[in-house]
Amino acid sequence: MNRKNPHHMNQPVAELPVPLEFDRSWINQLESRLDKGGPWGDYRLFQLGIQAEETNLIPNFDEIQCLKHLQGLTPLPHQMDTARRVLFEMSGRAILADEVGLGKTIEAGLILKEYMVRGLVSKVLILVPASLVLQWVRELNSKFGIPAIAQKKAYSWQNEVVVASMDTAKRDPHKDMLLNTDYDMIIIDEAHKLKNKKTTNYQFMLKLRKKYCLLLTATPVQNDMSELFNLINLLKPGQLGRQGDFAANFVVDKRVPKNQEQLKNELSKVMIRNRRGEGPVQFTKRNVSNVNLQLSPEEQALYDGVTSFVKDQYQEAGGNLSSMLSLLHCSVKCAAVGMLYS
Repeated sequence: MNRKNPHHMNQPVAELPVPLEFDRSWINQLESRLDKGGPWGDYRLFQLGIQAEETNLIPNFDEIQCLKHLQGLTPLPHQMDTARRVLFEMSGRAILADEVGLGKTIEAGLILKEYMVRGLVSKVLILVPASLVLQWVRELNSKFGIPAIAQKKAYSWQNEVVVASMDTAKRDPHKDMLLNTDYDMIIIDEAHKLKNKKTTNYQFMLKLRKKYCLLLTATPVQNDMSELFNLINLLKPGQLGRQGDFAANFVVDKRVPKNQEQLKNELSKVMIRNRRGEGPVQFTKRNVSNVNLQLSPEEQALYDGVTSFVKDQYQEAGGNLSSMLSLLHCSVKCAAVGMLYS
């Protein structure tokens, strides 16, 4: 039998270094409800509460988490693969160079949404051609639930996700406002327009402060291998060394690379290019046919007049082909507009 030491019982109890308080008010509430037989909580609300908590659980950070937040959008396999690579291999800085029609906008939206769901991105700037601003806003709103707005006034820049044209962003007074802002992510559509590092667009983009960056273009190289270097240097400065090193290691001529396997390996670290024939995407077959139209007398007169004007200008230019191509382009537009309003 254990006996308590009376001397020990008389000793004062040492106070804890951290004060503890116990809230026992719930006991009285519980006893009262037991005596009255309720009221009790709604079990359906309890189930909803459990579901709400479960949605916030992230069982595996190695997988894309944003899919359950998308409404009416099922990304294609190559788009999912692109999103994973950008997140887990490229640290959120990449050139998305898929061929036309493979969904670079969807890929960028997936990546942006994933970073937002993970709490890593909130302040976003998206620069696109002026004609595509509203299209980007609609797609981000409807497909990804991202509250993007189109930039219209100076105060629009204060919003979290802003879509604007590059021409607007680089002009005063907007330029200074953007250069003084820290962005979590910047997305550039039609990024091949940044290929020349001497342009205002390139220098402006170089100065923008950003943590993550996506450059979207179907043609990362158009005329010169240096264009590719400029894009990658804009994304990850120093990735390919200095421009002289790049030219010595990878360039034979403007459009002819060397050490192609080594170059492909370096590019795979910053650029993803999906091609039409590589995936399961089924494109609608195009049936092309010529439709003969009978011009009205007024339309025929306009067509003949424009054609005669182009021929005369071509002869006056001494047969300069570049001048003729420009005039021919203008003549097609003039004729089309004339027929539309005739």
